Amino acid sequence: MVVVLFLACILAAKKVLSRVPGSLRFFVLGFALIVLGGVLLENTINWLNHETLQRLWNVETVVEESLEFFGTISICHALMIWRDGIGRA
Repeated sequence: MVVVLFLACILAAKKVLSRVPGSLRFFVLGFALIVLGGVLLENTINWLNHETLQRLWNVETVVEESLEFFGTISICHALMIWRDGIGRA
């Protein structure tokens, strides 16, 4: 469901963001990082045994949260690129 929502956001913004080179690329990258961290990695943590694989659990949590963080930064960066590019046009 989340992936469908993200695809809808990307498709809705595609026409507007494609006017400024580079902004769409960072926008899509940001959503991809969020899906990778927040959906795929977060679901894999359910397969790990929390008691015997505590270190792997901790590393996975840090990687997952970092991917979500960098995905959000990438989306913000895309919007700033777009803002600056539209302002020059």
